[in-house]
Amino acid sequence: MKTGKYKKYAFEKLPYDIQDKVCEDFATVNLEEDWWDSIYDRFKLIAAFFGFNVDLKKTYFNGFYNGSQASCYTASINIIKAIQCLQQKQWEKQFPQESLHIGDCDFDSRVVSLIERGFITGSGNVQPSDRESSIFTELRFKFPYNNCTNYDSIERELNCIQDDLIDLALTLNFWLFTSLRKEYDFLTSKKQVRETIINAQYKFNRNGEQL
Repeated sequence: MKTGKYKKYAFEKLPYDIQDKVCEDFATVNLEEDWWDSIYDRFKLIAAFFGFNVDLKKTYFNGFYNGSQASCYTASINIIKAIQCLQQKQWEKQFPQESLHIGDCDFDSRVVSLIERGFITGSGNVQPSDRESSIFTELRFKFPYNNCTNYDSIERELNCIQDDLIDLALTLNFWLFTSLRKEYDFLTSKKQVRETIINAQYKFNRNGEQL
């Protein structure tokens, strides 16, 4: 019986249809452990700019392009910093390349001043939902009702501030998910998979099986 070694082929020497098959087989070659770290780090930086102190150890995401795709995170919120950032639209200069779709926030300057001077205290946090498929934002404000002559007006304005901060928390979560998906799409793209295979100098038989 005739014996011998298989003939080895570099990826680029394979027929195009076999190259396509190899790319499908190696679709996850670039998804190394913790491939999402750079996105997480960027997310923490952006969130901190808005006064959200994110705990990356309690930040999660599910797979893409399936029914359960989602992201969520855990964070404490610096209420004053978040309000000031939204008022002054500071993110537009700090992160001009990021897709942060944040609307105008017209807060009552008198209520904001009460918060900044400590007459109204506030705290907040973001938590993952039970199934880690969304986030829940909790905000609390306290002020001396008995010494307040315009309680209803303040309460309405605090509700508006609360709504805007909840929207901000959701916007940050949307940025996190879309950025992760974009990175996933890039790493698993045919172009990137091809480059990795070629640079690694993998060898194949004529059927596209790695040797």
